[in-house]
Amino acid sequence: METLVKYIFPNGMLSAKDVTGNLPKGCRLPVSYARASLCQLPEGGMLIQHYTHLLFNIEVLEFNLDRDLKAEYELNFPSVFLFCMLQGAIKFYTIEGKPIYEAIGDICYGTFNQVARYRYALGPGIHRVFFMIPNTELIHSHPDEYPELLELLNNMKKGFDRYGHMPECPLTGRIFQLMLSLLTYRPQAGEDIEIKLLEKGKALLLEYHRMVSLMQSQPAYRVKYYLDRNYRDSKLSNDSIAREFKISKRSLTRLFKATFRIGPYAYLIDTRLEAAKRLLSEQKLPVNQVYKAVGYKDLRSFRGQFKEKFGISPSQCY
Repeated sequence: METLVKYIFPNGMLSAKDVTGNLPKGCRLPVSYARASLCQLPEGGMLIQHYTHLLFNIEVLEFNLDRDLKAEYELNFPSVFLFCMLQGAIKFYTIEGKPIYEAIGDICYGTFNQVARYRYALGPGIHRVFFMIPNTELIHSHPDEYPELLELLNNMKKGFDRYGHMPECPLTGRIFQLMLSLLTYRPQAGEDIEIKLLEKGKALLLEYHRMVSLMQSQPAYRVKYYLDRNYRDSKLSNDSIAREFKISKRSLTRLFKATFRIGPYAYLIDTRLEAAKRLLSEQKLPVNQVYKAVGYKDLRSFRGQFKEKFGISPSQCY
């Protein structure tokens, strides 16, 4: 069964069986209109349900593992995802092993991946995942409905980062019901399945976007996105950030730490260092150019903080 995401298992696959219309009894989320494949791995079983719509693709993955699974996936074109972790936990990494994200049950978030191979890891037990990959035309044709997704898409097209994320939302209430409505839909006589699924898919994206908009109206998120967009400004400090948002430094730090478990200035430094590492390792820019490009005034401070974070000097990234 061909899917948009190519799954790669370093320890091999024992067998793969088409189970469309004959799902195993343990399947908790049967998708009646999807194709399905059951893969037997040395680590346990993996059920893949997949459906391709004209304007989006959906996949439901169910893992039943006896031991740790460390595997890879590959994308052949840049993709925006609405990713939902339904049960269990999964960790994502770059192919070099750098942590990207850890998703733990009952959450959803928007993300993008550039063309590349990535790693993921799951522990023993049951894990269930749903993701939706909207066609870029669906987002571009409704810019007023999906402004945040459009910004994520535009950032992806710039090609500066290999991946990026939107805020994480709890998978409860209305967004959970809309996801279930999409996955459990059964076509009725005379219905156009493509039209009905498009309605349900758009409703799910809109609800996620509504939740993100509410979250981003909160001060901590507005500060984070301000830093994400302006980290190259060498004049940024806790004082200047507090002035920008008209709050005290104490309130700024308290609100930011309560949401992201890190102070705003520490987050700014981390953001600068991560950007610097990408410029050094991927674009091979000289150190004397990079430290200024990411907002540092002083080369010595940059070198010291870079080595403290990554354990190597900037020049060792080449």
